[in-house]
Order: sequence, then C-alpha cells, then structure tokens
Amino acid sequence: MKEFLSEWYGVLAFVLFDIAAFIAVVAITYRWFFKRVIDFFAALICLIVTSPFFLVIVLRGKSFKKRAGVGLSLLQKTPFVGKKGKTAYRRTFRYEDEDGDTLGSYGKFLKKTGFYKLPALVDILCGRLAFIGVKPISEVDAEFLDEEDEARFVCRAGLINPLVVSGDQDTDYAEMLASDKRYALRGGLGADLRIFFTWLLKLIRNGKTDEYFGKTRERSYAETLLEAGEITKEDYEAVTGAYAD
Repeated sequence: MKEFLSEWYGVLAFVLFDIAAFIAVVAITYRWFFKRVIDFFAALICLIVTSPFFLVIVLRGKSFKKRAGVGLSLLQKTPFVGKKGKTAYRRTFRYEDEDGDTLGSYGKFLKKTGFYKLPALVDILCGRLAFIGVKPISEVDAEFLDEEDEARFVCRAGLINPLVVSGDQDTDYAEMLASDKRYALRGGLGADLRIFFTWLLKLIRNGKTDEYFGKTRERSYAETLLEAGEITKEDYEAVTGAYAD
C-alpha cells in the first residue's frame, strides 16, 4: 500500500476516492443538512458581492421618499406559507405604492433591473427561503389545498422552482402542485443541480426564467378554483376576508 501511494497514480486514486466519498456523504445527507449549509454560505457570499447595490438602493430610496414626500417603507413584506405550514414573510424592495403605481424613476429602476428581489438573499440566509424549492404560496391559497398537496410543506419554498425543467406557458396549478409535491418528497442533490443549471441556461439564452409557471402567473390558486366552480364565492370571500389586512 505504501508503495502504491508513493506513485502518482496511487495518489490520484486516493484523492479521487476521497472526493467520491465526500460527494456520497453530501448526497445522502443533502436534504437534511447540506442543502441548508449550501444555501447559507451561497446567500452570504451573494450578500457580500451585492452589498454595494443594497447601499445604492437604500440611499436612492431615501432620497426619493424625501423629494416625493412618500411615507411608505422601503421594504415590503409578503406573507406566504413556508416549511411545516408556518407563515413566513418574503422581503422585497418596494417599487410600487399602495395603488399599484410605480414609484417614479426609483421604482422603474428597481423593476427593470430586478434589484427589488435582492432582500430575498436575507430571507435565504435566515432560513425562510431556499434558492431552490417549491413555489411560495399565499395563506389564502394554502387554505384551499387538498390534504395530499400539503406534502409540499416538508421543504422550504424557493426562488427557483422545479418547474423550470418541465414547465411551459401552458402549465396549470395541477401540474405545479404535482411537481412541487414530487420535489418535496424526492428532491435531492441531483435534482437541485439539474434544476439550477436548467435555470441558468434559460437565463443566459432568454433573460427570462419565470415563464415556466404558465397559467399560474395569471391568477391565484383560489381565483382559479372559484372560476372553475370548484369552490363557492362565499368560501372564497370568507377565506380572503380572514386574511385581509
């Protein structure tokens, strides 16, 4: 053995074996440990790299508020149902007012560049979101999920959805929920690598990465059920009223 390791091919074999063993350990424990570790350090690195953009946005936002006399917070929190069915909040930079009007050139800048999404890195760092995971779903929509679809809550919601691999412009909620449930129950390191590189390729090719949500971008799950006659208007109004601000 000593003579074998003294040769270059012996050292190479030993290194390759260690690498393979490490990958195997990561793959086996990925869902329960390494996914969160990777998300944490990736978010931390991204926050360090994008910190100048955060500073520019905050300074520009405060300047706009002072000039326009706007009293709204620079950050907007959107509730969603996260891991274990608990309510969490996704943070974004506000680019519209309460009436849906863009906040001047400041809001246009955020919307055009997509920089309004940057605070999501903090949510990932804190464990509220993941880079890859099921689609964040509102509290209202969660109330209308079937019991079997609640399996999606065993994992964190993510910025990149598994549908990026198989979804298209005709994707509906049945397909989205089925895809999320499969990912939540069976997703692992191999699935995340495939999802990430598919997303990256689409981003490079088209510059757009959310078209795979298809019809689910047009209206909420609750609105879709109401339109299809699967729930009554009374049921819909009762739930939306319960979660109204």
